[in-house]
Amino acid sequence: LGPKRVIAGSMLILLLALATILLVDKDSILFVKVAPPIPGGPLFAGAAERAYLVLGCLMDALAMIIITVPIIFPVIKELGFDPIWFGVIIVMTVELGLIHPPVGMNIFVIKSVVEDVKISTIFYGVLPFIVTDIVRLIILIAFPAIALYLPSKM
Repeated sequence: LGPKRVIAGSMLILLLALATILLVDKDSILFVKVAPPIPGGPLFAGAAERAYLVLGCLMDALAMIIITVPIIFPVIKELGFDPIWFGVIIVMTVELGLIHPPVGMNIFVIKSVVEDVKISTIFYGVLPFIVTDIVRLIILIAFPAIALYLPSKM
């Protein structure tokens, strides 16, 4: 193994260990205790959504969630958002981030499977799905009860 792979692997292990500590030990979450009060919960939630869309261009879905949720989730709970609703919104936003331009990692997966189709054609083919995903996100953000209906029946 080369030194770059060893360093990258070590960083990944360190990030996973940090994420595990933050998820398991609720008293070690200093971010919520030390951070100043955040004015306006919807403003923070909107910023988190935009951050997930940008990260969707750069990272895999699981890596994105593992790295960011231990930091964002305690803040969301402190702001009074329902954790299940926010989880649904985050998963939908992450998946939207994986298909939208300019990078859209899943687009390149499709391109590797169907090599004779131009990538611009694939991006144009994905546009209706991006629009419907955005409409679905807007509906679920405006009416959280829709996302919480099924879990409330459990």
